[in-house]
Amino acid sequence: YTGPFRAFKVSTNTLNCAQKRPGNQCRSFRSGVMWSWWPLPVTSLASAFWISCSFRVTFKGTPTHPTPSPCTLIFLGFSFQVFPRRSLPRKQPTLLVVCGCEQNGAVGLACARHLRIFEYEPTIFYPKRSSNPLFRDFTTQCEKMDIPFLSYLPAETQLISDAYNLVIDALLGVEATPGELPEPFGTILATLKQIRIPLVSLDVPSGWDVETGTSDGISPDVLVSLAAPKQCATRFVGKHHLLAGRFLPYDMQKKFELNFPEYPGTDDVVSL
Repeated sequence: YTGPFRAFKVSTNTLNCAQKRPGNQCRSFRSGVMWSWWPLPVTSLASAFWISCSFRVTFKGTPTHPTPSPCTLIFLGFSFQVFPRRSLPRKQPTLLVVCGCEQNGAVGLACARHLRIFEYEPTIFYPKRSSNPLFRDFTTQCEKMDIPFLSYLPAETQLISDAYNLVIDALLGVEATPGELPEPFGTILATLKQIRIPLVSLDVPSGWDVETGTSDGISPDVLVSLAAPKQCATRFVGKHHLLAGRFLPYDMQKKFELNFPEYPGTDDVVSL
């Protein structure tokens, strides 16, 4: 995908279109390239991210287009049709999902639940729990599915590498302000930066500025953009960049000239 795109700012209930920045383009990546040591296809993981969340979408200057809010509707409508269950290797099923207290954290919690449904073995590190009812519901769902929660994140990254085959970064996101982070997020981010096993970031890598991409943040191997690539995605140099969220109305896509790539078949995830 080499067409122009705009920066997006996503909150829990709204996704606002920011101003266009001419000349910015999304990097091109070959699709279908898999790593021999990758524990599951990246498109499958992105599907888990996307079926985990729903949005009420509002663009400045346009009517509001609500989407079904219950996660159950998203799951029933997409997962059984799109999720390539037969292609999921389960030889290395252990994953660590690091969740924050903003939107990315909520999606991370729901992602862990869906991965557990597909017989993976996620563990959640959720250091600062939100009082938001949605977060509480997602946490309860994970607990009912016997997904373990870590009480602390080991500072020794080798312990993480020995226990897990993949780390999902759902710690910060578009709401975070780059710079000095309050604890415990600063310490967690420092640990994530040292991890040597595959790292997947959701929407905006933790520690990055959503507009400029400049930061002292992590360097993920995979970036999964929700709805549209954010401005900072131009600086992503990892192995795979995926776009998840086949839901924006066509009138919005035309109005803002988003020029999305064509999604293959009924998939709700596409490689960029």
